[in-house]
Amino acid sequence: CVIGVVAWAAYLESYWLRGTEPAERLLLGLAALCLLLPVDRFARFVFGVEQTLQYQTYVIGVVLTVAVFIIQKTKTVRQAG
Repeated sequence: CVIGVVAWAAYLESYWLRGTEPAERLLLGLAALCLLLPVDRFARFVFGVEQTLQYQTYVIGVVLTVAVFIIQKTKTVRQAG
């Protein structure tokens, strides 16, 4: 839940470790949706899947958040060095 709030805040502010690019902001918004909203129920409704997808959507959200963190961290290191 905390990771979702961090992703949501970074999405809204367009800033995390540094200013976010539009693609990074989109990924953070998708990550926040996966972590904070019942996206698994929507996916089950749209795709007709019978099993619960709650943990899969959490994993997707965490992976997207970590990916943006790594992208921003590497760009920050490149700019400093």
